[in-house]
Amino acid sequence: MPLEETDTVVVGAGPAGSACAAMLAERGHAVTLIDQHHFPRDKACGDGLSPTAVAALGRLGLDIFLAKAQVIEGYRVVLDHRRERIIRYAHGARGRCVPRAFLDQAILNAALARGAHFVRGRARALEFGEDRKATVLTACGEGKQLRLVARQVVASDGATSAMRGIVQADVPSQAVRAWGIRGYYATERALDDFFDVYVPLEVQGTKLPGYGWVFPVGERVANIGVGYFRRRVADDFPNLNVALDAFVEELRHRERRRFGDIQSLGRPTGSPLATNFHAKRSSSQMLVFAGDAAGTTDPFTGEGIAPAIESGMLAADCIQASHLRGVSLATYGRKLAVRMPRCGQDFSSLARLATQLEDGAHRLTSRLWMLGIPNAVLAIASDPDPRPDPHRTAVAALLHGMPAPVAAGMESVERELLEEIATSFPLATPVIARETRSHGGPVYAATLICAVHTFGGEPGEEAALGAQAAEYLAPFPVLLGGISHCRRGKLEKLNDALVVLIADFAISKSIAAVSRIGPDAALQLAQAARQVCEAGMMTAADRYDLHRTQDRYIDSVERMIGSVFAFAAGLGAELAGASPSAVRCARRYGCELGVAYQASEDLIELTAPVEGQSDLLVSLRRGVYSLPVLIAAGRDRRLRKRLTAGVGYSEISEIVQRIRLTGAMDDVRGLVDQRVESARAALAAAQCATVNELTGLADWVGARTDQLQRGREEAAAGEVSGSAANGTPVDTFATLHSPGEDSAWQ
Repeated sequence: MPLEETDTVVVGAGPAGSACAAMLAERGHAVTLIDQHHFPRDKACGDGLSPTAVAALGRLGLDIFLAKAQVIEGYRVVLDHRRERIIRYAHGARGRCVPRAFLDQAILNAALARGAHFVRGRARALEFGEDRKATVLTACGEGKQLRLVARQVVASDGATSAMRGIVQADVPSQAVRAWGIRGYYATERALDDFFDVYVPLEVQGTKLPGYGWVFPVGERVANIGVGYFRRRVADDFPNLNVALDAFVEELRHRERRRFGDIQSLGRPTGSPLATNFHAKRSSSQMLVFAGDAAGTTDPFTGEGIAPAIESGMLAADCIQASHLRGVSLATYGRKLAVRMPRCGQDFSSLARLATQLEDGAHRLTSRLWMLGIPNAVLAIASDPDPRPDPHRTAVAALLHGMPAPVAAGMESVERELLEEIATSFPLATPVIARETRSHGGPVYAATLICAVHTFGGEPGEEAALGAQAAEYLAPFPVLLGGISHCRRGKLEKLNDALVVLIADFAISKSIAAVSRIGPDAALQLAQAARQVCEAGMMTAADRYDLHRTQDRYIDSVERMIGSVFAFAAGLGAELAGASPSAVRCARRYGCELGVAYQASEDLIELTAPVEGQSDLLVSLRRGVYSLPVLIAAGRDRRLRKRLTAGVGYSEISEIVQRIRLTGAMDDVRGLVDQRVESARAALAAAQCATVNELTGLADWVGARTDQLQRGREEAAAGEVSGSAANGTPVDTFATLHSPGEDSAWQ
């Protein structure tokens, strides 16, 4: 039997496996890819590539390949075939739609071009030797067998991973519950550049917890499919083929104006969706699982390609670290959970509950997506593109330019922060993770770490705990602000229950962290939490009040934001052993910095690109007015009348322009500068050095709006120069059934 030695064996040449092989081969590793199929080969999939997936494929050098693909501008959510809402990707990002037969071949080609070796065969056995090497026995056809000896093995062989069975790795208790089926169809009319999502999904009188989709892969060729949660095979649900046929027939009758006639181009294919990710079950000895084999499909949206590629690249990073520094592969699952906190969440019960409510799917969609009301926590979890806003300069970049102990302390906090909120409670992990990552990143944790070092200490375990406590306290008012203030229906009650439960979970994590420091720290947290709650009540009382005074607004900000900054700065100074007077100065610094920070957030909300102003629309509809809006409304009576009457998406640009003309933004910029100077004065009173980590943080807050403006100008210039290079989307109608022939996709 032939014997071949290599560094890494990758079983499964789909997006996860090929991406992993490409990254490893690029770094000089000897990699052997095994797959039982000839390529190109087809696979059940929606073919949709989110901007996250597009960016990941760009790192593999597939930009030219993607430039020929169908461009996707965002989502169109269609409610009951009667109402719709378009959700464009933020910050000018774009998705793509590529048939899997071509996409998988392209990623495999990228791996082969970098030096990976491909073997067509089926992995039959896996043995772990005492020499810290693994042996994969592979059947290669015609009775031939090959023994591959490697230091690591990556299992990326799909949702029904044979490798998991071979090594008898535990299957997560949350069994595969989601299923999808799709087919390719020709449409009489040209398709728009959007992913169309249809809810509710109703088949034979049964509302299914899922949705139907129409994704354009060409001008008149669509990937049409359905996907839904299914508790067990014995559930009294229509089978996949019946569900797809019913959905397509409904499109023919109710969406004829949009698509014209719809004709099938071939037999549909279906598969389970692996949403059962579990960090601790993602690695075993010298083996890691990636992609569907690890259960990384997004349980809320069903997106599988982007998580698969991300998991494959992370597997390559962990294998590289294992080779160079002996880092255990056991860290892989934890890192993957931190990078993609929605993976492994069980949304099936939540989806079923929504369909069981009176007109559940109709009201869910109309309130969250159609009207854009974000006061439900579901709206946060359903964000189709949860990437950080590039226009909000991240605090991490600032910290890495500071002294080594500060950067190292922050890296430790960032590593542990999201690990601590891992829970099976639906929505809690992704919602809290999003809040800690938003608005520049973990700025409260950064404040505490910087305070420790500024006042002469070294960030250690207690500093990390304090930083966690501050970050978990910060989402508390945001979550409570999502409590419904509209008519009290069943959906609102469900929303409020989720909001309160997640807020309680966040605050409990904060209390648990600070209690390990000591009673004084716990008392400081309690005082900050009290002020946060008082501010939340003030904000609720002032909803839709355009006559709210600037003093009352700032008082609320000092309590809600300033108190958390003050807690972080004061506790950091105390942990460093600062005197009581210095601790008081640190707390004053935090309060001043908090007001400056929120004022800069108010300006960023108004200076974001048009496609990124959904946050502003949400705030105006909820009657939560920022300081520049309040100042402008006091100066412009017509603006005040417009805001009182209600705001639509098409009016946002005009409203922003009217706010700018009043000079309100200049006033708020002046407030930012004033509060930054007050924060610096508080540090001077504490007899800190003129240049220290906390002054650097204050300067960062003061410069955020300037950096934002520069970023917008650069982005605008890039869009103009790059628009001509995007090319015209190709129609893949002629190539769908002949992937082996020459085509634009190969």
